[in-house]
Amino acid sequence: VRVIVPFDWPHVPARALLDIPVTNGEENEDNKGGSLSEILRRCKAQLDKFDDFWRVMEDIDQHVCVLEPSGPSRSSTIRRIVVQRHCSIQVDIDPCRPRSLCDVRFLGSEDLTGKLLTKLNSKAALWRSELFPRQNLQNIME
Repeated sequence: VRVIVPFDWPHVPARALLDIPVTNGEENEDNKGGSLSEILRRCKAQLDKFDDFWRVMEDIDQHVCVLEPSGPSRSSTIRRIVVQRHCSIQVDIDPCRPRSLCDVRFLGSEDLTGKLLTKLNSKAALWRSELFPRQNLQNIME
């Protein structure tokens, strides 16, 4: 959270900028004014909505080889992950439903990606929302 307090505050409202994913109905800026404690309370409520999303992203960052982005921001929903030599996947995690079946894009030669896409399509029904997406993808790709 970055709070910007103008020189003539409280006559001009302070603003808070949040490093959160931009989703439908969510804003990454609080410019409603009020006391600093009110602004921070509203920011905390916004941040709390993304707790599970950030757990999912941290799980990916800690357990697999992430090619991109390097040093991702908290608002980043995409990771490009090494699957095997000359093959990677790009996953896009829904911040509102981070454990649901994510968008997956296979990158690499058709020989490698075709087999993995077939596995994903045939086993997508086995996706378990109580697991991290990384665990589900590992289970499906085995």
